[in-house]
Amino acid sequence: MFQTSDGSYTFALNKGYIKLYTQLIHITAKNYDLYLVEANYSKAELLNRIKDKRLNGLYVYEDRVLRTHLSKEKCDEWLYQQMGQNSSFVYMHQHEALV
Repeated sequence: MFQTSDGSYTFALNKGYIKLYTQLIHITAKNYDLYLVEANYSKAELLNRIKDKRLNGLYVYEDRVLRTHLSKEKCDEWLYQQMGQNSSFVYMHQHEALV
């Protein structure tokens, strides 16, 4: 895995690459039928977890999550800008609290 200049994390596979983006601003995908997107966390919920862990002296891996994962809020904002009337979406790899 390596980070590229476009802000994505790229994983090399036997038959190609998979790109994961933490920012979607530069991606345009208007009026697709189906969007499969990762909405990994709610920012407010994640910030509360960070605060609680710091208060309890626990390791805070969530600091990294803020930089390397796509939030539900950013994902939703992008979807609203891209989706057409007949589009649908599915959140992939999300935490149960977002369901």
